[in-house]
Amino acid sequence: MRPASLDEGKLLAQLREMGAVGRTPEGGRTRHAASDEDGEARDLLVRWMREVGLDVRVDRIGNIFGILAGENGRLDGACMVGS
Repeated sequence: MRPASLDEGKLLAQLREMGAVGRTPEGGRTRHAASDEDGEARDLLVRWMREVGLDVRVDRIGNIFGILAGENGRLDGACMVGS
């Protein structure tokens, strides 16, 4: 497995880009499930995951998983987060 690195500038740009999806005139954000805005945000996340080499899977109910295999393709020692 390769070491993790972080480009703070890229992360901030991505947060701003994601934050623009579903922006309301009042300055809030709205991305209701199954809306066009929700789809746009999900597509953006999947694209970013693929760009960093993750194997992306979406289950039947729409959960998005980004998987980085360990040495020899093993998945032990995985870390998962979600909301």
